[in-house]
Amino acid sequence: MSTVGEPAVDATAMTLPPPARPTIEQAESSDDRTINAGATGTGSTMIADLAELEPGAVIARYRILGRLGAGGMGVVYRAHDAQLDRDVALKLLRVGDDGTEGRGRMLREAKAAAKIRHPNVVTVYDAGEVFGRVFIAMELIDGVTLKAFFRGRKRLWREVVGVMLGAGEGLAAAHVAGLVHRDFKPDNVLVETGGRVRVLDFGLARPASESEGPTMDSTHTPSMDDGPPVLRTLTQTGTLVGTPAYMAPEQHMCRGVDARSDQFAYCVTFFECLFGHRPFAGETQAELTMNVIEGRMVAPKDRGDVPAEIVAALHRGLAVDPADRHDALVDLLEQLRASVRRHAPHDRRTLLIAAGVMLPVLFGTAVYVAWREDAPTPTQEAVPTRTAPEPRDEVPVEHGLNGLPGVNLAPERPGVTIGQPRTIAAAAFAELVAGILPDELDAETNTAGVRVVGTGAGAWREPIQLLLSALDADNSRRPPGALLTQFTTPDGFCALYLLGADQYAGLKTEVLAGVPGVERVGRSEALRAVLVLGNGEAQAGVGELLRRAKAPRYREWCFVNTKMGDSKRCFTSREACEQEEAEWFDSKGHCKGAK
Repeated sequence: MSTVGEPAVDATAMTLPPPARPTIEQAESSDDRTINAGATGTGSTMIADLAELEPGAVIARYRILGRLGAGGMGVVYRAHDAQLDRDVALKLLRVGDDGTEGRGRMLREAKAAAKIRHPNVVTVYDAGEVFGRVFIAMELIDGVTLKAFFRGRKRLWREVVGVMLGAGEGLAAAHVAGLVHRDFKPDNVLVETGGRVRVLDFGLARPASESEGPTMDSTHTPSMDDGPPVLRTLTQTGTLVGTPAYMAPEQHMCRGVDARSDQFAYCVTFFECLFGHRPFAGETQAELTMNVIEGRMVAPKDRGDVPAEIVAALHRGLAVDPADRHDALVDLLEQLRASVRRHAPHDRRTLLIAAGVMLPVLFGTAVYVAWREDAPTPTQEAVPTRTAPEPRDEVPVEHGLNGLPGVNLAPERPGVTIGQPRTIAAAAFAELVAGILPDELDAETNTAGVRVVGTGAGAWREPIQLLLSALDADNSRRPPGALLTQFTTPDGFCALYLLGADQYAGLKTEVLAGVPGVERVGRSEALRAVLVLGNGEAQAGVGELLRRAKAPRYREWCFVNTKMGDSKRCFTSREACEQEEAEWFDSKGHCKGAK
C-alpha cells in the first residue's frame, strides 16, 4: 500500500485475500455484539477477511484517508470522493461464504437503503463491488454514537425524549420506504455536534416483504434437541440476525420480523437511555432470551420525574406479542410528543409578571375589606339583651372524635395517592386494582382520586401509576382482547387486558385463577379490563385463553323485532345486536346467537 505523497494504489487492480469465515462481531461490550446471519466458524472474532487499506489506497473512485472503525459487517474508512470532491464514510462490507447470490442480495439492500431520503437517516451515496467485496459510500457525520452521547452525563428525560424522537423519525422513514432495520441499537444512532440525530447501519436491513419470513436458514430444521435459539446461535449457520440485547422475542425465536420488531428494539434503546439500564436482564445470552420471550422486564432503578405515561408507552412497545405493540412506530412517536406537550414547563417570566400584577390588587382588596368590616354604620344600635330561651327537648347530635358536632377528625389510613383519572371512573379503577393487591392493602377513592392504603402501600405507587396512565390514554383504537400493557409489581409481573363484552363475560375469575402461574386477578366490568399477576407461564396461559375466546362461538347474533312485523335483524357481533335491540326494547334478552 502507498503512503501519503506516493503514487496512489488502485485497490481494484489488487488481489485481496479471500474472505475468512466470520462469526460474531465483538462490539463495545459483549452485550452489544451483533449476530450476523450466515456467520460460521469456531469462535474467531477478528475481521481479518478485509485487508487493512492504508491512506492513499483507492477503492473505485474513493481515495482512503484513514480508518474510522470496524463492525460486524466490515471496516469503515474516511475516504475522499475525487469525482464530487467530498469526504465520505466508506464501508467495505464483509461477505459470508454464500457466493454470488449473497453478494447480490447485499448490493440490493445497500441500494434500497440509498432510497431513504430523510434528515434523520445517514445518506447513502453509492454502492458497488470490488472482487466480491461490497462497498457502500455514506455521508460522513461529525458526531458520536447514542451510547457515547449519554455516557457519564445526567439523563434529563426531556433531552432523552428529544433525541429519541429524532431517532424514531429516521427509523419510521425506513419503514415507509419498505425496509426493516433489524439491528436498531444505540451504536447505530449518531448524534451530530449540532444536535441532529441520525440512524445508520442498514447492513442487516431487509425489504418488508422478505422480513416477514423466519430469520433462520431454510436449510436447517430445528428440533427439540437444539435447545433455546440463543444457544444454537454459536454453531448454527444463519439462525439469528441482530444484537440479542435489543432483539424482539420473534427474532430470538427465529420467527418472522417486521416493523414492529424494530419498534421493540427502539423501546429497549429508549428505556436504556432514560434509566441507564435495559429493561431485560440476563447474565448469559440464554437467560436474556428467556426473559425477553417471557416478557420479564426489570423496573427502572430510579424513575425520577419521567412521566408515567411515557413509561407505559414504552412498556406497550415491549410487549411479547407483536400484535400487542403500537400499530406503527409513528403512533408511539405521537404519544411521546403529546406527553412532552402535557408536561411542558411553565414560562417562569410570565408567572413572575402575573404575580407582580396580581399582588398589589390582592393587597388593596384585603385592605379595603378590612376597613369595611371595622367601619361603624350610621344605623348601628345597641344590641338588646336576649332572654334565655325556653327549655326544649334535646336532639341527639352526632359528635366526631374531637367532640364537636358534625366534625370527624378520624386519622386517614396510611397509604399513597395514585392520582385522579381523567377519562375513566375512579371507582372502576380502584375496583380493578384491588384484585391484585395483597391482603394487607386495599384501593379506595377520595377527593384526590385513587389511593392505595395499608402498610407497604408506597412500594405499589409506581406500578399502579403506570397502570393508570395506560388506561387513561386514548385506547379507542385498541382492539378488544389485546394486551394493553405489562409492568412489574412488588409481588411479580402483571399484565392488563382490555376485553370485548363477550370476552369479559366468558372469562370468569375462577377460570383465570386456574391458569398455571396466576397468583391474583383484578377485574372491572365498567372498564371491561382484567389484570393478571403472575409469572411468565401465567401470561402465556392467559394469552392462550384469550386467543380461544377471540374465536367466534356464533356466526351471527339475531333478534326478532316484534314491533316491525316480526322482522329478523342479524349482526356479526353480540354487542352490535344489543345496541340495535336497545333502540326498540326496554329490556335485553332478545338477541340470540346462531352458529
